[in-house]
Amino acid sequence: MNTSIIRIVILTLSILGVSLLHYLTPLHLHYLHDIFQRLYYLPIILAALWYGFRGGMACSSCHEPHGRPGKSTRSLMMTNHLRATQSGEVPCTSCHAEKRGPFVFQHGAFSVGECTTCHETHGSTNPKMLRRAEVFQLCIECHSPTGSGTVGSQPPSFHNLNSPRYRNCTSCHVAIHGSNRDPQLFK
Repeated sequence: MNTSIIRIVILTLSILGVSLLHYLTPLHLHYLHDIFQRLYYLPIILAALWYGFRGGMACSSCHEPHGRPGKSTRSLMMTNHLRATQSGEVPCTSCHAEKRGPFVFQHGAFSVGECTTCHETHGSTNPKMLRRAEVFQLCIECHSPTGSGTVGSQPPSFHNLNSPRYRNCTSCHVAIHGSNRDPQLFK
């Protein structure tokens, strides 16, 4: 049997075993409950040793443990039980402080704290964890010349997207999260 398959089976079984121990332990045995909760680190450490350390993040870096609702009323935080930063922002800005702002000219989705409009928070095969493979495909979802409801609801792009020259929006609109100098996010 392939070593990679064996490792995946071991990790899966260890996660299932720890989950069963954790959730089936009566709450009045809080000391066991705490021990089993900490056992979740074993498969994480094992996976890190086998597959390499990447980023140093755990689920609880962004999410509230045990599914408690986040402390903010923003939709992103309430639906995903996200932790809020000390200033009440989405957890993304804890690591990506340079994207925080405030900016004089903020990008629409970013101004309401919805990083997930453009980014896949749990990983993506696309560059910069974007939801689409090419930047223009993502931008055109909101900046389409044909507005209907939420699609194309932002100022439209008048570029000819058939031309490869205009297919990478961020080569000109470099300050995509916001700008203090340019309303079209050029600088």
